[in-house]
Amino acid sequence: MVSIQKLVSITTLGDVEISSGIHVLHGLPEDWIYIGWYHEFNYGSDEYGCTSLPNIFHHWLMKRADIEAGQLTHVNALGRECTDFVGMETTYDPAKKILVIGGYRYTAGDQGYPKIAIIDVSDPSSPRVLKELEHSQSFSSPRARPYYNPKHNILMIGVHPENRIYYDTFENVLNASSIDAIPNRLDGYDWISPVDEDRVLVANPSTGRNDVLDLTTMQTSPTDISGWFIVRAPNYVVALYKTANNTIGVKFFNISDLSLAKDVDTGKSAPSNGEQLSLLAVGDKVVIFNNESLEIYVVDPVNGLEATFSLPEKCGWLDRFSDGVVICTHPFRGNGDIKEFLADVYYAVVVNGTKACIKDQAGNPVTNKTVYVSEPYGQQCSRDVQKLYGLLKSVTQLTTDSEGCVDLSQFVGKTVVIIVPP
Repeated sequence: MVSIQKLVSITTLGDVEISSGIHVLHGLPEDWIYIGWYHEFNYGSDEYGCTSLPNIFHHWLMKRADIEAGQLTHVNALGRECTDFVGMETTYDPAKKILVIGGYRYTAGDQGYPKIAIIDVSDPSSPRVLKELEHSQSFSSPRARPYYNPKHNILMIGVHPENRIYYDTFENVLNASSIDAIPNRLDGYDWISPVDEDRVLVANPSTGRNDVLDLTTMQTSPTDISGWFIVRAPNYVVALYKTANNTIGVKFFNISDLSLAKDVDTGKSAPSNGEQLSLLAVGDKVVIFNNESLEIYVVDPVNGLEATFSLPEKCGWLDRFSDGVVICTHPFRGNGDIKEFLADVYYAVVVNGTKACIKDQAGNPVTNKTVYVSEPYGQQCSRDVQKLYGLLKSVTQLTTDSEGCVDLSQFVGKTVVIIVPP
C-alpha cells in the first residue's frame, strides 16, 4: 500500500538548525536530500572549519532520518567541506542518478563566475563529482540554471545576466572546457522551466514573458505566460503574479497548447518582495507559502482558493517526496532550519494485478475519481514529485469505477507513476 498525502494540516516531523542561510535544497532517491548553504550573515568562520571568504559555501547530502533525529550528519557532495561555489539551482535525472547543481563561483562583492557541478549520486553516501564547469567571464549577480531533459539527452544551462542558454548532449557538456565553450546557444533567454518531454519554457527578460522552446526543432514560439514562479502540474503550467489590486494571482495554463485555462485572484495581499513566496504543485492544485503573512494557500484550477492555513514559521526553499513530506528551509530570519512538514493521509492506492484501487482513510472505495498514470523516463520512479512531472512521458487520464479502481492492463510489464490529486 502506498500512502498519498493531502495538505490539510501541518505537522513538524523534523527540525534541524544549521544556524546559517540555506540557498537550495533538492530531494533525492532513498530519502536523501541535497542542501546548499553558507553563513549568510557572518561570511566568516563556522563550526565546520570554513574560515573566510570565498571558501565558506557548503554542499551537503543528508538523510531524512538524520534530520528527523535532529542530527547534522552529512556527506560533502563536492568531496570537500569548504568551497567557493554558491549553489542556487538544481536539476536531477532519476535514470542516470545525476544531480546537477547550478549557481556561481564567488569572487568578491556581488561578482562571480556562473558555474555548475555534475555529480553522480547513484550512491549518495559516496557521491562522485563528474565535472565542475564555469563560465570564463565574471558577472554581477551571476547565476547558472541547469536543466536536463532525458528524452533528448540535452543538458541546458541558462546564464544570468548574460541572458544566454548554452546546450548540448550530456556527454558533450561533460567534455566541455567551460560553459561558454559549449557551441550551441540560445540568445536572449535565461531561466528554464520544463513543460513536458518535448517542450520547455525559456524566460525572455526583455519582454518579461516566457517563450516555449521545442526541443525537437530547437525553435521558440511566444506565449502569454509570465509571473514570479512557474511550476508544472499534471495538466497545467502554473504561474504566480501580482494583480492590479496588489493581490496574489494564479494563472493555470493548459499543458496541451499553453492557453490560459483559469485566472484566480486569491484576494490575498501580495508580499512586498516576490521572493517571500514559494510554491509546490500537488496534483493540479498549487500550495503557496507566503512568508510575509505566514500563511499557506491551496488554490484549485476549478474552485479557486480552497483553503488557508497558518504557517508557524517562515518557509523558504521547498521540495517534497512522493509520501507527502515537504522539506522546507526559512533563511529570511538569519538561520537555516530544515523543516519537514507532513500532510494528513488522504488516499491509499492498492495495486492488485492489473488494477489500482483508490481508498479513503476509512478504507472506502473512491469512485469517479480522476487519476493520472504515466511511465517515467528510465523506468525508475523519482521520489522527487515536484520535478517528476517534467520527466514523465505522456500522461494517461483515467477515472475510477464503481469499486474505486482503474484498469492498468495497458501498462503490463512497465514501471508507472500513479498520481492521485487531492
